[in-house]
Amino acid sequence: MDWYVTVNEAAIELQISTHWVRKLIYENKLESRKEKWLYYIKRESIQRYKQRRRPRVMNPLFFNPISSTTIQGLDRFEKPLQIPELIEKIEECFEWDMISYMSVFGWNNSIIVPNDCMQLDDLLNFVPAKFPWNWDKKFKKILLYLSSPWWILEASIKFVDIIRQYAESFEVIVPYMAKSAASLICLSSDKIYMTTISELWPIDPIIENPSRPWNFIPARAIDDFIEYYSDEANKWGAISNVLMKIFENKIDPYILWSRKNALWYSQKEIRKALKWKINDGLLENAINIFTTDNVSHNHPIIYNNLKEIGIKNIEQIKNSDALNYIKMLFSACNNYMARNNIIKTAWSRNRNYDLINNDSH
Repeated sequence: MDWYVTVNEAAIELQISTHWVRKLIYENKLESRKEKWLYYIKRESIQRYKQRRRPRVMNPLFFNPISSTTIQGLDRFEKPLQIPELIEKIEECFEWDMISYMSVFGWNNSIIVPNDCMQLDDLLNFVPAKFPWNWDKKFKKILLYLSSPWWILEASIKFVDIIRQYAESFEVIVPYMAKSAASLICLSSDKIYMTTISELWPIDPIIENPSRPWNFIPARAIDDFIEYYSDEANKWGAISNVLMKIFENKIDPYILWSRKNALWYSQKEIRKALKWKINDGLLENAINIFTTDNVSHNHPIIYNNLKEIGIKNIEQIKNSDALNYIKMLFSACNNYMARNNIIKTAWSRNRNYDLINNDSH
């Protein structure tokens, strides 16, 4: 082992971050050996690399972006040092491979759509498996670090399917919120890890307005709209001409059909997700809580609520190291997105994808 050094020792000698050292290993620019999930770098290859490259001065706050085929190009931004390294720290705590997917709240473009599944597939395809599976799957288990305000229901279903094609099993970490169809991803996982502030939400499918592309409407909003004007009709005995024109102009027949179909579809997927994770006598109640029972779509469903519902595959994180890294990663990703006007970002330990906000909102 005297001929080899650790990743940390190589980083100090080359004056780069440990993440950059691993990048050089993945690109075969440094010779290494692997024991379990730890890399050791051959001293001779470090000297050869130093001769070929001028040493970098390591900034304690940022690391140089990796070059890869990413949305908008990684080389446009400075990346906080802690993001890839925190991902590795969380992987070490749980002893599974991890990817992170986060989007901001309050922007239409931050919605997760089926096209985002391509970025997920790329992350899983290109990240080396620290904990490989010996049979027909690349990973033994994938941790999905998930924080998102809303999803297209079909995109969440496809996300689950893609992960299960790569991994024998997968689990979800919810650092803060997994809203709407993002909650379906959590329910479809083998285990949900939650912090003291984690929350799921009722699954209110998002419907696209056919007359206004990329104008997404929560199905619950359509119900509220119809209920409001029905109350007006009952109050006055009939709907006024003004209200009737508003009703005709605002409600597309396609949306009315999609609303009913979306509710049935979400109930069907929740039933499939919870079939083996809850006692039979509690299943229908759980489906109602996640679809029709809550007056507000924004009603938080926290850890204790999930326990009361009877869902078995949940765990509140007690390990202090894991909890600290999870909170630090959440803060780091939010700061990174705010600093660079990014509304969606997906990370593995060796690459990431970003979507820039070009909305004038």
